Amino acid sequence: MVVVAYGETTRRKFTGSLASIGAGEIEQIPQTSALQMMQGRAAGVLVENNSGRPGAIGSIVIRGVGTLGGETSPLFVIDGTPTNRFVDVNPNDIASISVLKDAAATSIYGSRAANGVVLITTKSGQSGATKFTLNARIGFSNLENPNDFRMMNAAEYKDYYREAYVNAGENPDDPTSGFYLPPNADSINTDWLDEVLQTGITQLYELTASGGGEKTRHFISASYFNQEGTVTGTEFERLTGRINFGFTPAKRLNIDLKVLGAFTDEALQFSDGGRGGTFSGAFNVAPTASPFATESTPANLSGLGFNFDLPSNAGHNPLATATIRSNDRTRVRAFPTIRLTYEPIDKLTLSSSASVDYTFRKRNAFQSKFYFAETDNGLAELETETFTETNFNATATYEYVINSDHVITPLVGFETFKSTFEGEESATRDFAFDGIDNFAAGAIPLSRDFDFESNTLVSFFSRVNYSFKNKLFLDASYRRDGSSRFGPENRWGNSYAFGVGYNLVDEAFMQSVRDIFSELRLRASFGLQGNNAIGDFAFRNTYSIGGVYIVPPSGGGTGVPNSGSQPNEPGNPALKWEQSETLNVGIDFGMSNNRLAGTVEYYHRASKDLLAERIISRTSGFSSVIDNIGDVENKGIELSLNSTNLQIGDFTWTSAFNISFNDNKIVSLNGESDTLFVDDADGNGDADNRLIRIVGQPLDQWFLPQYAGVDPATGMPMYFTEGEQGRGITSDINQAAITVSGQSTLTPDCFGHFIHKSL
Repeated sequence: MVVVAYGETTRRKFTGSLASIGAGEIEQIPQTSALQMMQGRAAGVLVENNSGRPGAIGSIVIRGVGTLGGETSPLFVIDGTPTNRFVDVNPNDIASISVLKDAAATSIYGSRAANGVVLITTKSGQSGATKFTLNARIGFSNLENPNDFRMMNAAEYKDYYREAYVNAGENPDDPTSGFYLPPNADSINTDWLDEVLQTGITQLYELTASGGGEKTRHFISASYFNQEGTVTGTEFERLTGRINFGFTPAKRLNIDLKVLGAFTDEALQFSDGGRGGTFSGAFNVAPTASPFATESTPANLSGLGFNFDLPSNAGHNPLATATIRSNDRTRVRAFPTIRLTYEPIDKLTLSSSASVDYTFRKRNAFQSKFYFAETDNGLAELETETFTETNFNATATYEYVINSDHVITPLVGFETFKSTFEGEESATRDFAFDGIDNFAAGAIPLSRDFDFESNTLVSFFSRVNYSFKNKLFLDASYRRDGSSRFGPENRWGNSYAFGVGYNLVDEAFMQSVRDIFSELRLRASFGLQGNNAIGDFAFRNTYSIGGVYIVPPSGGGTGVPNSGSQPNEPGNPALKWEQSETLNVGIDFGMSNNRLAGTVEYYHRASKDLLAERIISRTSGFSSVIDNIGDVENKGIELSLNSTNLQIGDFTWTSAFNISFNDNKIVSLNGESDTLFVDDADGNGDADNRLIRIVGQPLDQWFLPQYAGVDPATGMPMYFTEGEQGRGITSDINQAAITVSGQSTLTPDCFGHFIHKSL
């Protein structure tokens, strides 16, 4: 059995593309998040850890990126309830994971499933005496350095520095030259990386209780997880609790209550990058400088014993960054779901569920008044965010059997979803006392921001499954979504899909090869899905508070600045749904009683009318507007193989291999233009562009100056340039040739995994 949309089925009956991870395999995966558990275990599913920060979620992309400006992650459905926040789920509470990849598998979830669906089912209690399980785990981590990379020591740095500036015609022995470095500079030798790195410790402790009787079932778990990062001052702590309670008050009625509660506490870096970052800053500071103040350190460049006389890193001390700056974020989450299932007559099942997913998150950041003499005499920030999602759905399913050869199973359903977000952020500066780090203690308020977002989705859906002699399977699904993110003219969008599966091995003409093939199945599907991957108010004209206006005395005013509102984003009532057409063809096979089993699949997904920023004339008062501007294509081949290499008694040795080839291409873009910059810091189209989109090429490619090495005469970096006389070299980065330098990590040409297991 495998979990699919709004129910369960057997794998042989399923016509769509699905990858599943069962309970037995999950227990053998010592990971700390549900996302990590999927890494490498499903073809076409790219899971990346974008950061080494403790508690970092990472990213997941299924069969390439098919949107320009929206979310690339799939929809997560936990115990039948859709949600986009799965990070608080304790991995050891998970019973199974199903990844739905094509339209036949996902279209019944409608617009939220345009990037695929991940179904997570948590454990339930079984009849019998209550069983208690205690699990404890501890691990250690250090910074990986396979190439033996190291920083210069003080002696090496001193010799390099002095030689470089002597060759450049400067005098490092002249204290007034600006390049002064005395011959005894190596008397201090600081390994700055060693100062900010540590051995990270990961701990997990959990207790579960599972059991049940004739009418009740229970699964209760509590877990504590703590992860210290390899960078000083980074830590992630999580407490989770789960209660899954099942009750059968009558023969045909089941009630399931599932409650998730979680608390997390994260110690973040004040800045993740640049000179102000702890880890990144350690690469910039000269080893000839001490992290702590000395007698020779100027008084105005020291604070709480730290040395800020560090011109090599613009005065930032990485060790002080981790010690006397703080950036803590806490989160509280409550996620209850109740489901009722009733069978009024045989073969008819009525089901409904309701859930509320509430999350409150708070971030406190504080920078000591002694961190920098030129800072705001202390800086504090307070940020609060509240997320609330409510979901209700109801379905009716009936199984109709004709002469035992034909089985027709129709399903109809209704669903509503509402999401709201409120966020506030305040900042103050100028603290009288360093020990009081609450933002209310700051004498001068700086900024105060408020943000509100909300969207609603109303859906009607249906599905029909047909089976002939348990060897030929047909299914069709249809869903109609109404989204508040679009204007009245385009509020409703449709999704549909058709699928067929045929078990060849059951046919008489295949009997001669039954000794070879224990399974041989063909599958094909086609479908269309909508996607509402835009902001909540994109079709409306929006305004922001914080604008300033002045009414001069000549106009009857005071001439004093007044706070007000100003236009923020231009609305576009003509916005319409993104649409993706997906074709999937697959072959499932098993040989030698499934000792060797595998799947080969081909897919083609054409995503049209994609929503993104369209550049408009600045005379309008805006630089861009959300519009349907482009088409993207993803097509590829996936191969999965599983083998049982050796099985002797209770010992089993298995292998799993998968590889995915994906061709991602922009078909059309921005209406008229063939290129679009998507990371232009100042909007002027100059050399600070970092990502570019080009019709006929993969989405989001790096667009960078071309490095040509170091000038041996000056030690300065060199760059290739294009000029009238052909390709040249320049030391001016503004004259460098800016060209495509590689693809985004989200659109690799291929990726794969090979896993061995022995039990």
